[in-house]
Amino acid sequence: MCEIFGAYGQDITYPQMKWLTDQMQVRGINFMIPHSFNPRAPFDTDCPPYFYNGGFEPRWPLYRVYADYTSRLSLMLSGGRHVAPVAFLFLGQSYHAGKNIRPDEFTNVLDDALYDCDWVPYDAFDEAALEGNEIRLHRERYRILVVPAAEVIPYPTLEKARRFFEQGGVVVGYGLLPSKSATLGRTSADVAAVVEAVWGAGASPGVEACRKSPAGGRSYFLPARPSVEQVRRIFADAGVRPALEAVEGETGGWLHVLHRVRCGRDVFLVCNQHHEGTARRYRFRVAAEGEPECWDAMSGSVTSPSFRRLDARTVELDLALEPMESVLVVFMPRARPLPPREAKPVREPLEVARDLSAVFERPVPPGEKDAPRLEGCSWVWYPEGNPAAAAPPGTRWFRGRAVLQPGRKVRNAVFTISADNSFALYVNGRRAGEGSEWSSPEQVDVSALLKPGENVFAVAAANGADQPNPAGLIGVLRVEIEGGEPLLFRIDRSWKAADKEHPGWERPGFDDGSWPAAKEVAQFGAGPWGRPGGRGRLTLSPLRADPFLGRVTIPPGIDLGSCRAFLEMDDLPAPEMSAAVKVNGKPAGGCIGRPFRVEVGRLLKAGENVVEIRPVSPRAARVVFLRK
Repeated sequence: MCEIFGAYGQDITYPQMKWLTDQMQVRGINFMIPHSFNPRAPFDTDCPPYFYNGGFEPRWPLYRVYADYTSRLSLMLSGGRHVAPVAFLFLGQSYHAGKNIRPDEFTNVLDDALYDCDWVPYDAFDEAALEGNEIRLHRERYRILVVPAAEVIPYPTLEKARRFFEQGGVVVGYGLLPSKSATLGRTSADVAAVVEAVWGAGASPGVEACRKSPAGGRSYFLPARPSVEQVRRIFADAGVRPALEAVEGETGGWLHVLHRVRCGRDVFLVCNQHHEGTARRYRFRVAAEGEPECWDAMSGSVTSPSFRRLDARTVELDLALEPMESVLVVFMPRARPLPPREAKPVREPLEVARDLSAVFERPVPPGEKDAPRLEGCSWVWYPEGNPAAAAPPGTRWFRGRAVLQPGRKVRNAVFTISADNSFALYVNGRRAGEGSEWSSPEQVDVSALLKPGENVFAVAAANGADQPNPAGLIGVLRVEIEGGEPLLFRIDRSWKAADKEHPGWERPGFDDGSWPAAKEVAQFGAGPWGRPGGRGRLTLSPLRADPFLGRVTIPPGIDLGSCRAFLEMDDLPAPEMSAAVKVNGKPAGGCIGRPFRVEVGRLLKAGENVVEIRPVSPRAARVVFLRK
């Protein structure tokens, strides 16, 4: 179980989410708890991402695509048993006693070498049975035991590792061999004797076997950070090969595999975690009985790969995988009539013509409703240090002017204003409004306080707390004039500022000639304030939606029952590169990353069909028809 995506921020993309999910699933974690659905969103900034975000996240349609994908994987990879050749002794409390190396540094290399493992705590290993050259724990069987790189270890654990070696098992150490006992009554000398019995005296890191037991056991001592090739070499030397091995194609340490047996069938999750480049072609040699099928958790489709059986227990199959693409290879007891994984078209494709006149409703996040009023404004403060980072607590005083031409009638005048932390606004010497929540700009109606000619505005802005912290004042006066365009008067460097209160400072006749100019410290949207909104700081989507609505006509001559129809899309824009698709108003599924292809045949009909793609538009789209 994993709570996933917490605090990644609203900028996380769905391809990143899929990559992280594959990283978990291929390591045996198949119950995902996505973080988060926040009832206060979008009026919150506490550990997004927020997938629904109060209805203001245009990528929300992709969540169903993601949820279907990971749910299919979880269903297929739950139950049954995990098949792994390596038992990795988890160091537990040894991590807090003496020198050690973090275990994931080694097990990551195992994954990259296509050797799966289970982390086995000391007490679980105590319960395991030694059966010849295998360790049996519940329904799992292991051929290799990796001893943690830890200075301190329980003596019975190490002694059992010695017995496994003597019975013909393979024992691997790396970086640091145990030298101290965590067991009362056992000394460092006792530990040293067992270490010498397994690895010999003065073992040094390398890839050759340190010792061999009469029953065929082997011990190895690898460097602290072994390479993939070093791991493959010693495991092959010990006669242990991966259940799924790449015999052609460059994995680069980015291809990972999980093996389970479910309902008596071998199931392999194969994840290409390269996130760049083009599709990679592999030839895999797999130790499994039966007929291989490819189950695609993204689309829900089942196809037949190209393969040849070498013997009753070995098959070679060819797969092409796009960057970040995954597939389940399932071995069935007998062959079924399935479409080929790489099928050829049976006719020319049909273009999906985009309807450029289509209009999509776009909900406007609350923060954007007020944003046009403050766009182009700057946060200002008294010129002292860097107020956007830290300004002394206390009040600062500001004055500005706006001139209205005589004879022009003011229809409405609103001052949008905010200060970190609070403010009081005066217009022509009269108190007009106040606010104490900087993240919620106030809309102060000052229509009745304005007069023709010069108008004086004065603001007392307070920076709260008892320690230096960010401070700022921002605002704009919007005056609507009958028969003319609105006038905008912004708080900017033309305003004057003071760090001391002077008698009559808020009145029109006060002489502020000795006051310094206010300092512009950050543009609206920048600095520590972001984009203040109506009910608090907002978490907004980084993506501006550009949905696609198109039409494609299926002519009478096409028999949709005799072929498979797919929607293919070109160049879904980065960084999302994902699509949620509807055909004739019904969900068809989608894609997260390549291949940009969705099976749509069950939703197509003769005549005109409407295709909707969200949240962004491909460069082009077409319907292709493949052999069934």
